[in-house]
Amino acid sequence: MNRPSIRFGAINIDCAQDQVHAMIAFYTQLLDMTLETPEDFPYPYLQGDGFDISLQPGDDYLPPTWPTNERGQQLHLDLTVKDLPAAIAFAKSLGATESPEQYGKNWHILLDPAGHPFCLCLEPES
Repeated sequence: MNRPSIRFGAINIDCAQDQVHAMIAFYTQLLDMTLETPEDFPYPYLQGDGFDISLQPGDDYLPPTWPTNERGQQLHLDLTVKDLPAAIAFAKSLGATESPEQYGKNWHILLDPAGHPFCLCLEPES
């Protein structure tokens, strides 16, 4: 059997209806993405370099309780950076908050406006 062509399409992130605008502003600025509105797609869709993000609002959305497992992390992004302190400051200026738990010196865990954890990971030196 021939392997079909399968590629990464988009990350789908749930959030509360009243968080959609904050999530759009956060991810478009953090990852230099653009907001697109496809006619046949019901949710805000952000296009980026190599991947896209779909924001799926819901009235009954409950944010993750990470680092506890009560409602798990639901989503986890690792974003590589060259200057970790500068990237942390930039993400925080856009509305990210510090995670109460940190596990390493080469990455830093933050939470997006809807409470999803993401890591800023120091790019390995070449």
